[in-house]
Amino acid sequence: MELKTAIENIRKKHTLKKVFSLGIFNRFENCKRIYLDRLNKKGLDLFIYLVRNITSKMKLIFRNGYFVCILSYSNAELKNIPYSTLKVFKIFNIKIPKDHVYIQEYCKEDEIFLHYLFFRENPTNLEKLIWFCLSRNFTHIKPYSNSDIFFFTLNTDLIINLYDDRGIDILILEN
Repeated sequence: MELKTAIENIRKKHTLKKVFSLGIFNRFENCKRIYLDRLNKKGLDLFIYLVRNITSKMKLIFRNGYFVCILSYSNAELKNIPYSTLKVFKIFNIKIPKDHVYIQEYCKEDEIFLHYLFFRENPTNLEKLIWFCLSRNFTHIKPYSNSDIFFFTLNTDLIINLYDDRGIDILILEN
């Protein structure tokens, strides 16, 4: 499926904010939450364990490729994804494909701009993207990202959000 078609399929039934924002478990009945064991690991050891463990499981789901939604926030209207997010992409050595889709929406209730960056990705960058995602909640880990990330299958029936070091939300969308 093409990226623009995938986004439109999701938008036919849901708003982007409903699907691609933290707490999807609380907004959808058919969303499952998997709690990650904290084990006895701490700090960097826990972080590296989570990245490797999650990557190995998600590679099975996304072995043929997947779409990514990066969600960033700002107080001002922008023409593109916030510079701070682009800077982190450069640090992580993740190239944004030319055929990406950028959507900006204003959230009245929070008085903030939501910046969605969608692109197709292949399994080789999965570990980098998981590090990118989890680093938001481990601010002492470098490099650090301040964006949220959502992974979804090419047919848009499954959306995964690693909301922090405690767990993963898995949303099954009906097509």
